[in-house]
Amino acid sequence: TTEIYTLSLHDALPIWSLARRLPVPVVTTGFVKPSEIQNWFAAADLFVCTSLWQEPLARVHYEAMAAGLPIVTTARGGNPEVIVAKENGLVVENPEDPSNFAEKIGEILSNKSLMKKMGEKGRELALSLYQWDRVASEILQVWEQAMEIPLTMTDEEVVYSPASQPETISESKSESDMKKSDSKSEKKSEDKYSKKHHDKDKEKHRKEEEHKDKGKEKHRKEEKSKDKGKEKYRKEEKSKEKGKGKYRKEDKYKKKYKEKDKKRQKK
Repeated sequence: TTEIYTLSLHDALPIWSLARRLPVPVVTTGFVKPSEIQNWFAAADLFVCTSLWQEPLARVHYEAMAAGLPIVTTARGGNPEVIVAKENGLVVENPEDPSNFAEKIGEILSNKSLMKKMGEKGRELALSLYQWDRVASEILQVWEQAMEIPLTMTDEEVVYSPASQPETISESKSESDMKKSDSKSEKKSEDKYSKKHHDKDKEKHRKEEEHKDKGKEKHRKEEKSKDKGKEKYRKEEKSKEKGKGKYRKEDKYKKKYKEKDKKRQKK
């Protein structure tokens, strides 16, 4: 398997460094011209989007589907909206954990029939749902519906009412009050929903940071243990050197004694 990363030169530098240590070949393409992108899709078996931030919805998903590639993407922003689970791809719920990517990628690459089925389904979805004529026609419909609603002015604000039922100022005010009330209720509901998800994200981030801190602490203890082992080894070596020094002195004294003994014997 060859892994292909389409990255800028700046982003590719750390990947080049990591690639040298991997057992599989990794190609970093640098910038790819729009006219050549399809060539890289055609050379691939699987498309992986590793986005960590809240993507509105990366266009590359449509391009990969159009190229007949199965997809592994992240649960960030609009990315999972184009994935029909187990049909055209898989979603990584926690993209901060590389093992989650390894699991999803392995699940697809280890099953050739599933990989082919997902690619075909993605191509089918790209042709039936994600062509420009559908997108443009739906946007046009929204504008046409908006243009059919006439505008009625009151002394206080602008309100919209159906052309077939013209309203008096008092009726418009009543409708305006209702709209304000509905708007407030909707805003409260949205704020509550937003706060709930914000709290969830905050708690998730806290747990992730806590997990990182535990990992750092474990690494620190391991390094400390290594330092203790090195210190112990250094002391042992020092002790050996002292023993050698003592042995050298004793040997020196023995030599002197032998020389003196020889001199006495000569006399």
